[in-house]
Parts: sequence; structure tokens; C-alpha cells
Amino acid sequence: MKGTFPGGGGFPSLILPGRTKVFHYSTSFGPEHKEFFDSLWSQAAYALKRADRLVLCGYSLLPVDERACDLLLRLPNRNAEVTVVSGSQGHRIAKQFKDAGFANVMPDKNGYFEAWVENAVREDKLYATEPGYHHSGKDGAAGNCEG
Repeated sequence: MKGTFPGGGGFPSLILPGRTKVFHYSTSFGPEHKEFFDSLWSQAAYALKRADRLVLCGYSLLPVDERACDLLLRLPNRNAEVTVVSGSQGHRIAKQFKDAGFANVMPDKNGYFEAWVENAVREDKLYATEPGYHHSGKDGAAGNCEG
């Protein structure tokens, strides 16, 4: 088979949709990829705990995705502004956040990523990503780090 090590094997690193999510593989040497994925989840948890704004784009937040649901619905700051941009699922997902105790939740009225970006740029809610540009935080002030 092309792309494989002769006499060896390989493990897929893409987590595909399914009834259960497996973030590691059992091998004769022990769990493979477990440390890597645990580190990613830990970094995500740290970022979510500190965030004052969450934007959920194109994610269905289904109960089968237990680890992601737990991370998104239990860890973040309950006072964070949550915007849900998930098409026809937006209102259902927004309700999940409200039911989890989030105070400031809104599904995007357009519901789709492209329309959300266009609107956010028009309303100046997205910040420049040019090198040297820095958004200072909650008060909306921005500045140039190089000047």
C-alpha cells in the first residue's frame, strides 16, 4: 500500500463523525495519540475559561460529541458573549447554551458563516489580522503594536 511503512502500520489522525469519538488508539506499546489530543483539549479548555466572547461557527453541538459538549457548555465564563452561527441549528444550539447558564447568547440572524463575516466586518466586530495589529480587549480599543 502506497504511503505506508513496510512491515508497519499507520494511524489516522483525523477524527471523523460517528456515534463515538476515539481520540487515541490502543497499540502493543500503549495508547497512541492520547497525549497529543489531551494536550489539545487542555489548551482549548484554558482558552475557553479566559474568553469573554465565543463564536461557534458551523458546529452542530450534538450530544454524541460528549467531550466537545462538556468543554463548550461547562467550562467557559457564563458571562461570555456567545454567538452561534450554525445555519438551521443555531436556535437549538443557542438554547443549549442558555440552558447551561450562559447569560448573553444569540444565534446569528443570518445563520451562515459568510453572511456573519460580512456583517461583522461591516459592524467592525472583526479585527484586522495584519502583522503588528493588536486588539486590546473588552473595551473595543485597538492599536498598532509597531507604532
